[in-house]
Amino acid sequence: MNNTLRDGLRVMDYLAYADRPMSLTEIAAALELGKSKTHRLLQTLIQANYAFQSESSKYIASIKLWKLGSAMLRHATLRSMAEAEMQSLMEQTGESVHLSVLEEMEIVYLHKIDSDNPVRAYSQIGGRMPAFQVATGKAMLAFKSDSELRELYKASMAKNFAPQKSEEQFLDEMREIRQSRVAINRGEFRADVHGVAAPIFDRMGNVVAAIGVSGSAQHFGADRLDFFAQEVKRSAGFIAEKLFGQPRNSPWP
Repeated sequence: MNNTLRDGLRVMDYLAYADRPMSLTEIAAALELGKSKTHRLLQTLIQANYAFQSESSKYIASIKLWKLGSAMLRHATLRSMAEAEMQSLMEQTGESVHLSVLEEMEIVYLHKIDSDNPVRAYSQIGGRMPAFQVATGKAMLAFKSDSELRELYKASMAKNFAPQKSEEQFLDEMREIRQSRVAINRGEFRADVHGVAAPIFDRMGNVVAAIGVSGSAQHFGADRLDFFAQEVKRSAGFIAEKLFGQPRNSPWP
């Protein structure tokens, strides 16, 4: 591990467990780091909003660390709540199942259950994919505002993450997904891999994740898409009910 990164994480960890604001001298002594290096690390943490200085010039971990821990706990809960339903969805459809969350222009796979015929080297737990090019990503992106989507589309051009369509075509697709609550990937990341996904909403109507099926393009003909769409929407609603207690027969906001 990079030594500077390691030491920065040590400082962050120390502040997170401190029961009071800590001085530069105390932090440097506790971690056996020089004052100059400790000061540089603290300034980097402050710039990244992981720490701040009190009026007495002592250092405190910021609320961002708490949010980070809460997010990880939420993801662990989401995965555990979704696992049985993911297994059921795989058995119903015969396709691999993914549970994803959105991080800016990428999705992160929280969990996956492979079918008997998985697409080799397609995805892995903890792996990332361009959100614009996979079904679970599009299912979550669609519920952002048009202005946010335009900004993300432009930003994605620099990273080669943009969808293989014009900005207006992309926005039209997002509106359709918003209406149907189903996203379809027709080989946009890999020509031989297709997928169908649905968003998972909390009680306030915010998208927290997406669940989808994916597999060989040969399995995703027009005659199967409606079936896959119904199944992923059913699974998304079931997981949301387990997480948030929303009655299954009530429409989500």
